Amino acid sequence: MDVWALGVQGRGVSSSIAPNGRDHLDCEQCGMCIDICPVGALTSGSYRYKTRPWEMNHVATVCTHCADGCKVTLGVRQSNDGSEIVRADNRDKSAFNGDFLCAKGRFGFDFVESPDRLTRPLVRDNQGKLAETTWEQRAAVGRRQTQGDP
Repeated sequence: MDVWALGVQGRGVSSSIAPNGRDHLDCEQCGMCIDICPVGALTSGSYRYKTRPWEMNHVATVCTHCADGCKVTLGVRQSNDGSEIVRADNRDKSAFNGDFLCAKGRFGFDFVESPDRLTRPLVRDNQGKLAETTWEQRAAVGRRQTQGDP
């Protein structure tokens, strides 16, 4: 990202990759260094020590944070409560986002487990209160509304 967050310390066989800001990365926190690390030593905090790549299912999807349509691969692992998203990265480095995936696309998958997230469709009743419904009932209400029926 042209911010020179990472550098090389030492010379020759004793050289190592290290942050240029001494003990931390001084950058936009975009996560691109995770993608470019050739040995997988740089990992995100949400993924580190939770699982291994071969223990995950890799699910191809589209980023949900904006209308750009960036391609994303989610790393999903099985847990006691079902499944859990532990990692997101750019899918195949083609199409709109190329090699880049924004910070929201890379680190913003935790909303899936939020207790505030809607998991069922809601419809307003005659008193204006929201009530749970099914997708089929919601689709029928939408068709009636577009046709002008009450």
